[in-house]
Amino acid sequence: MINDIVTSKNDIPYSSFVVMTNDKFMSGWGYAQNKINTLIFLCDTKERALVVAKNACNRSDQSHVRILSGHKLQRRKLRFCDHVYQIKDKNSYPHWYEPNYFKK
Repeated sequence: MINDIVTSKNDIPYSSFVVMTNDKFMSGWGYAQNKINTLIFLCDTKERALVVAKNACNRSDQSHVRILSGHKLQRRKLRFCDHVYQIKDKNSYPHWYEPNYFKK
């Protein structure tokens, strides 16, 4: 099960697509004390990434939802000084991968 705090970009397994979203509820305390908690959902297809992104948009505790290709994520600079990054996948957060699971 992937449910890890990322401490370097090398901790992120390659995936065709990822959905990144800032978790407002988990930001500012615990592992994310004084930081923004950003979830990184691994997706093997663009269609799956769209499902995860739509589910994130349907939750009031998620903000700044974005889809990136795996190649773009590899080139992206991660800001560890003010963010905590967590890897999520369909084994650790299965409902996020179900279409319209968090529909408003």
